[in-house]
Amino acid sequence: MGYAGIYDLGMLETGGHTAFSGRARGYVRRVVGTEEEALRAASPAHNAAMLKPRVLIIHGTEDKRAPIAHAEALKAALSEVGHPPEWLVESGEGHGFYDEAKRERMYTRLIAFLKENTQPAPPGKAIAAPPPVQR
Repeated sequence: MGYAGIYDLGMLETGGHTAFSGRARGYVRRVVGTEEEALRAASPAHNAAMLKPRVLIIHGTEDKRAPIAHAEALKAALSEVGHPPEWLVESGEGHGFYDEAKRERMYTRLIAFLKENTQPAPPGKAIAAPPPVQR
């Protein structure tokens, strides 16, 4: 599930809040990097074939921090590899949903998605935690 996410790190230079601030651009360059190959390797939109679970993308059309182009890029990439995502986009919403009716619609959809795509642990069995990320 992705909610107002950044799915193509290469877009950080040209869109979103970093496009408006030299300080933010500098921070992103320092923290995320600028090497195109590394940015592509770390971007879900360029690695859609590796995403096996079902995906729900939630985004607002007016998001200035993570522009809708990120969600559209991931949707297109997943569709291209035969794994189209579920899609909930709300017009007039930005980086988060603030309209009460739209937020309720989003949470209703999210809860349904989670119920459909997760299973409880069998009685008496705990689900093992994933291994820690190696850096």
